[in-house]
Amino acid sequence: MCAVAAVVLFWPSLDGGFVWDDNTLIVADEASIDEWSDVADAFRARSRVGKHHNYFRPLLTASYVLDHVRYGLDPRAFHRTNVWLHALNVALVWSLLFALTNARLPATFGALLFAAHPLQVQAVAWITGRNDMLLLAPLILAFHAHRAWARSSGGRRVALGVGVAALYVVALAAKEIGIVLPLLLLAYDATLGSRDAPPLATRARLYVPLALVGIGYLLLRRMLFDPSTTATAISLPSRVLHSVASFAYYVRNAVLPLGPAPAPFHERMIDPSSASFWGAVAVVLAFASTLVLVRRSHTATFGLAWFVILLLPVLGLVPMSMAILDNRAYPAMAGAALVGAAALVHIGREAGRARVVWTVAAALTLLMGYQTRARVPDFNNALSLWSASVASNPQSAYGRYAYGYALARGGRDPEAIEQLRAALEANREHEDAALELGLALGREGQTGAAIAELEALTQRSPANGRAWNALGVARARTGDRVRAALDLDEAARLLPRDAEVLYNLARVLEANGRLEEAIGLYRRLIELQPAVGAHRERLQRAIARRDASG
Repeated sequence: MCAVAAVVLFWPSLDGGFVWDDNTLIVADEASIDEWSDVADAFRARSRVGKHHNYFRPLLTASYVLDHVRYGLDPRAFHRTNVWLHALNVALVWSLLFALTNARLPATFGALLFAAHPLQVQAVAWITGRNDMLLLAPLILAFHAHRAWARSSGGRRVALGVGVAALYVVALAAKEIGIVLPLLLLAYDATLGSRDAPPLATRARLYVPLALVGIGYLLLRRMLFDPSTTATAISLPSRVLHSVASFAYYVRNAVLPLGPAPAPFHERMIDPSSASFWGAVAVVLAFASTLVLVRRSHTATFGLAWFVILLLPVLGLVPMSMAILDNRAYPAMAGAALVGAAALVHIGREAGRARVVWTVAAALTLLMGYQTRARVPDFNNALSLWSASVASNPQSAYGRYAYGYALARGGRDPEAIEQLRAALEANREHEDAALELGLALGREGQTGAAIAELEALTQRSPANGRAWNALGVARARTGDRVRAALDLDEAARLLPRDAEVLYNLARVLEANGRLEEAIGLYRRLIELQPAVGAHRERLQRAIARRDASG
């Protein structure tokens, strides 16, 4: 029943297209997911999105291959897989809750809470959010195998131990957050499993292999990833501030899901002089107090521990390019569901209040389902997604930038300029917003303003090749071809294989009469893009001009 409810709630997501990182991971990288051999390739290489994202998520890539080989680049197929994965996870969450509470109705309520919670929308309705759904299944299955391992002996115990280790590998192949699985199992041993836990020497036979798997995974990541492409390092005090703000966001929206947003982070969340930060501190203290209050309920304690442990890797202690994302809470919400189920088990023992409590629980589930169903269409396309993001969190520089970018791609530059300026007001260091603002101003004929914006950007970020390229194009538009050539030459130095940059530089050099240099660039363009006939035409014209001039 719970799985069916999940399908009904999220089936409208099939009307959505590819949005956000879907366009980079799937649409722009279609060649890496269009045949079965790509599955093997995914286990030998990393995935990369944008400038600072390093991923080793071969299970995610394999799932994309499965969708693409069967249905092509049809977003409905990708969304349908997300919905079925969510339904499967809901069933697994029910099995987890029932195993730990031995009560069907509380387990059903907890599973429905997990299925219908508005915080889950981003993981299910956004195709790229699938990595968090792929992670949860091996975690729950490994937990069940671990419980059976603790109660078995002999050859069966050995086989179950191997199964736990294998599921750990699967979790790591789904998403790096899976590294915390041993902590989940230790938390269970310390709470609900304390009576069944075997001696320490026996447990070491399980945990030592798991530790070796985790170390091997970290070494593999170190070999695969170029440290220069990782997110910018931040100081330890800043990491602590990010952790407090992030954890408070997830707790607040798990308990009271009134403000989830695709890109919720804004600078005031980590500003100790702001009310937002101290509100976050209050939420963290309230959560700690809850841990103390429920310590006698081992089930609720383990649920809270599950919630915390699954969030630990995404709280900002390790630098991340995006501080907070709703989909990251998806595996942790299984812990929140367990807390809800444990609370109903406890309250249900008092018959006088049971009916009222069950009525409130049902009403709460229906209300959350209504909110979730209303949020799903936000992920239909970029404009709906980012307009909803700005409406729910107008302080987010990233949300403003993404909305401005979507507006610009839709030919609505005046509105884009407004959003991009708002993004820079929220965060003047947002390079992408500054670049897009310069481009939009140029398209609107405000060339002087565009040049001023792009000059400021190149001064702040002299290694930004895209900014130098845009500045050179803007200067060429005013007729200042000498300075345009200097700007584009810098862009080509920074981006030596970028066809757009090379083409712009060749055109300006040709206009400046530097024909030999332009001819050399046109030849490089033909090597880079042999199928583009315009490059050969430009080359022939430049050669003809050179020959005619003697």
